[in-house]
Amino acid sequence: MPEDGTGGPYASESAAERTGSLIERLATQTVTALGELLPPGTTSVALLDFPYHRNSGDSAIWLGVRRTLERLGVRVAYVSDTARYRPDRLREALPVGPILLLGGGNFGDLWPGHQELRVQVLRDFPDRTVIQLPQSIAFRDDRALDEARRVTAEHPDFVFMVRERRSLAFAQENFDVRVVLAPDSAFANGPLSPPRPVRPEGVLCLARDDVEGTGLINGVVGPGIRRADWVMPRVPELRWKAARGLPKAERHLLGRHGVAYRAARPALYAAYESMARVSVETATGLLCTARYVVTDRLHAHVLCLLLGIRHTVFDNSYGKVGGTYEAWTSGSDIARWATSADEALAHCSRYAS
Repeated sequence: MPEDGTGGPYASESAAERTGSLIERLATQTVTALGELLPPGTTSVALLDFPYHRNSGDSAIWLGVRRTLERLGVRVAYVSDTARYRPDRLREALPVGPILLLGGGNFGDLWPGHQELRVQVLRDFPDRTVIQLPQSIAFRDDRALDEARRVTAEHPDFVFMVRERRSLAFAQENFDVRVVLAPDSAFANGPLSPPRPVRPEGVLCLARDDVEGTGLINGVVGPGIRRADWVMPRVPELRWKAARGLPKAERHLLGRHGVAYRAARPALYAAYESMARVSVETATGLLCTARYVVTDRLHAHVLCLLLGIRHTVFDNSYGKVGGTYEAWTSGSDIARWATSADEALAHCSRYAS
């Protein structure tokens, strides 16, 4: 069986071509969906909820949104993460124009910091179009759901994008707002290449170890199978921390001085971009070390598609991986679904040696 330069074994050239066509189609859908929701004449936006953490999937979403906006000819005038959001700074940088909230899997109460930012923005800007970029929804507490219902219903121009049909049905049933189904923003990155030359070996089992894990993937063990989660080696970690220095300074020093903040803003936004790129490069570098990947992380699945790596996918705790696979990616020739470790082992064992 031939292998392409990314380490992804393909059954045929046509399989690679079909996956490439799927990626291009999803990237186009991502751009089109947002373009249809932006108010006519939009040239600048605010983009909030930068992933100020090491989850490479969220960084892939961020870079996908940036690429989407570039293709639409829209400038990002204001950026912040959850800790550095300042409504006065946003109004100064973008006196008029829509506000975009980063997509992902944090609409709900599993990751409360992101939801708190979302609620605050809707309260701070009743006069703006606010677009929630494609999300998956998960609530455990009815009180949190009630608050989200109330705050979104009170906003006169909130648009809720979701990325799988389970969330679409939930949003339509529970929220009195416009709801739009669209692919995950990370697909807008398009086909990717390995960040460095590498000879792939064996099977990588990339498994969650947090509130979204199910444990089903834990039985994927054996000779030639190594286990990991998103990790950052020493050199990329130093680059990531160096880029993070300016946002830290903005919160503790620059944020107190308007003139200094305005002067530093371009460098601050570049630092965010650098953090995201280091995170995604680290993730793609890890995935490319394997001939085959088994994962329950949504963006390991997405990045494997973008890189052309054969892989098997498990669901997470609340269905966002399965929902994305069902809605958008099940037609790929290089992705397979598993509901048990035995299934996954049957898929990957030939690549373990």
